[in-house]
Amino acid sequence: MKMLLRAALLLLAFGAASPSLAQSASSVQAPAGFAPMSAPCVKQPDGSCAPLAATVPVATTAAASCLVAKNAPGSLIGASLHSTAVGWFLILNATTAPADGAVTPIEFVRYASADVTVGYAASPPIAGTTGLTICFSTSGPYTLTKSATATISAKVM
Repeated sequence: MKMLLRAALLLLAFGAASPSLAQSASSVQAPAGFAPMSAPCVKQPDGSCAPLAATVPVATTAAASCLVAKNAPGSLIGASLHSTAVGWFLILNATTAPADGAVTPIEFVRYASADVTVGYAASPPIAGTTGLTICFSTSGPYTLTKSATATISAKVM
């Protein structure tokens, strides 16, 4: 009788762990009556949702006017800038630093005092559909006049 009980328990234990009964992550279904399950994502400008990815820190290694934070579509989590001049901290949807002149920033921050570090936390993250470039301008939020007086860092995904 003990042998029969052990055999039944073993069969039950191994049968319950059968791979045919398991669900892979891509086939997990929400219980009836609940909304469909999805992975965390960042809402894009077109209304679509891009899955979250690992954040990547990037930074200039010396004083510069711009930092290409991501040269492909992505999201800006946050950034910081320190400059010896007064100006504007511009976040642009670009994969390269644009020429001086008219620009359309995704976001901008007034940098009112020289020799102060300005931190920027994007909540929700800012989506760049082309790329993400951060520039320091001495002439206002819609006119880029680059000034190589800034150290810039950012976290992107």
